[in-house]
Amino acid sequence: MRRQVGLEAYRRLTLLGSVAGAALFGAGLVALVQFQAAVLAVLLMVLGMLAALATAALDIRGAPQAVPPSLVLFTRTECALCDEARALLDAMRGEAMFDVWEVDVDAHPDLRQAYGDSVPVGMTQGRVLFRGHLDEAAVRQAMDRGNAG
Repeated sequence: MRRQVGLEAYRRLTLLGSVAGAALFGAGLVALVQFQAAVLAVLLMVLGMLAALATAALDIRGAPQAVPPSLVLFTRTECALCDEARALLDAMRGEAMFDVWEVDVDAHPDLRQAYGDSVPVGMTQGRVLFRGHLDEAAVRQAMDRGNAG
């Protein structure tokens, strides 16, 4: 199982790599100038460059970013249940981080056929969470699971 590193840990790691690389490289220069220890100087400088390269590799990959879970809400105009579901989801988004993507089923014939008589329909990751009436418990559970990663 792959473990994701949090953004704060990532920042600490890249800062540590940068500081370690600079310190080792500087220690190598000091060893060369003051102690004339060429082997030690080269070793420290190489270690410093490796630490800097490892840090650069982390920067190239980019910081991990939290991607909030999302819910697709199939609706239609002039739908009181859709308005109610939208309002409830907006309130829930104040408590938990998730995105809501609203799709008008009347704009897509295949969606109108699939969901037209049962809107609003909430779906996440290909799984229907509710039809007709918003199931707050199912939405909270799915979004919490998505936020847990």
